[in-house]
Amino acid sequence: MAQTSLLDELKDTFRRSENRLNQLILINVGVYLVMNIAVVVLMLFKLQTGWYDSLSRALGVPASFSMLLLRPWSPITYMFIHSGFFHLLFNMMWLYGIGNILQSLLGARRLLALYIAGGLAGALVFILAFNIFPLFDGLRGHFAVGASASVLAVVVGAATLSPDYPIRLFLLGNVRLRYLALVMVLMDILSIAGPNAGGHFAHLGGALFGYIYIKRLQQGQNMGLWIEQFFDFWSVLVARI
Repeated sequence: MAQTSLLDELKDTFRRSENRLNQLILINVGVYLVMNIAVVVLMLFKLQTGWYDSLSRALGVPASFSMLLLRPWSPITYMFIHSGFFHLLFNMMWLYGIGNILQSLLGARRLLALYIAGGLAGALVFILAFNIFPLFDGLRGHFAVGASASVLAVVVGAATLSPDYPIRLFLLGNVRLRYLALVMVLMDILSIAGPNAGGHFAHLGGALFGYIYIKRLQQGQNMGLWIEQFFDFWSVLVARI
C-alpha cells in the first residue's frame, strides 16, 4: 500500500470543504511556525532581530484610518497572526472545542463564514474605539493581531444557537454554553480597564457579531453568504490542483 506524504495529507485537508475547522487551525498554526522559524534563522545569522514585530505590525490591523488605507489586507491577515505561543494555544483550543459544536449544528461553510466575518467585525470595533474614545488619544499607532475576535464570535454564536449545550470544564463539571459565553464576554468588558483595552474591544466586536449573525440566520437572513460563496469558488480551484 502506498504511503501518504504529509504534503498529500495537507492537500487533502484543504481540498475538502467539510474540513473548514481543521483548515483554520492549520493556517493559524502554520503562520505562527513559519514566522518563528524565520526569526530563529535570522537570529542565527545575526540578521534583523526585530523582523517578527515588523511583520506582525505589517499584517496586524492598525488603529489609524489613514494607515488602514495603506494596509487594506490587514483586517483579514490580523486574525491569523499571534503575539506568542500561549496566545495561539488558547485561541486554537477554544476554536477547536466550540468550533466543533458549531460546525455540527450549522456546517463547515457557516463556521468559516462566522470566523471571517467575526474577525472583520472585531477589526472594525477596534478601529472605531481608538478613534472615538479619549482613552486612546495619542495611541493611533497601535495595531491588533490574533484570532480572539473570530473565536469569540464562534463561541457566542454557538451559545446563541444552542444555549443549553453542556460543556465539561475541569473541576467545574458540566456548564451550559450560555454561561461560558457570558463569562468570557464579561471578562473582556472588565479587561478594558487593563493594558490591552483595544484588543478587548475587538473581542467584543466579534462577540456582538456572533450574536447578531445567529439571530439573523434564525430569521432566514444569512449575513455570511458572500463569504461562503467566495470560498466555495476557491475550493473548486484548489480541487483542480
